Amino acid sequence: MRQLVKLMIIYILLSPTLVLSQPEYQNIKELAEQGHDEAQFLLGSAYDFALLGVQQNHVEAERWYRSSAEQGHDEAQFSLGNMYVSGRGVQQDHIEAAKWFRLASEQGNVEAQSKLGIMYILGTGIPQNAIMAYIWLSLAATQGSETSRVNRDLVSIQLTPEQLARAQDIASKCFESEYKNCIQLHEQGSDY
Repeated sequence: MRQLVKLMIIYILLSPTLVLSQPEYQNIKELAEQGHDEAQFLLGSAYDFALLGVQQNHVEAERWYRSSAEQGHDEAQFSLGNMYVSGRGVQQDHIEAAKWFRLASEQGNVEAQSKLGIMYILGTGIPQNAIMAYIWLSLAATQGSETSRVNRDLVSIQLTPEQLARAQDIASKCFESEYKNCIQLHEQGSDY
């Protein structure tokens, strides 16, 4: 079932003008109500961006993104973080945005890693921290994000040689652990 919903999402993304019939919409909604995270993410996206013939409704988008995000769906976590950054359908809250970006980042979501790195650069929603910015931007760059690579290289200029070596070591360990415990590795200091 999960694969079927993923295929539907791919098809929809390739056909943004697609309009679902009422029975098709009801099938997706039933799957979402039964707890299928992919269907919940699909409905969240439909309401967020007025896809599939659904009228844009950010409150509904937040509801479905949250249901999916709470089950660990990284794209829904990223989307929910974006809603909190912009204040779409929710009260703007950069702390909450950083929380959802971190959860998605820990699952390898490159867009979330990049946004989290930027939040660490700016100190938006989280304390400003050039080492953590370098770590998350480095992880996103490793996955092919050119913008993250450029931003990471700009951050590296701010670091002492010791801080840079430490950030590189933590980023490497974070990558090896599949993005788990990245923050804890940094907090452990020299004992990491």
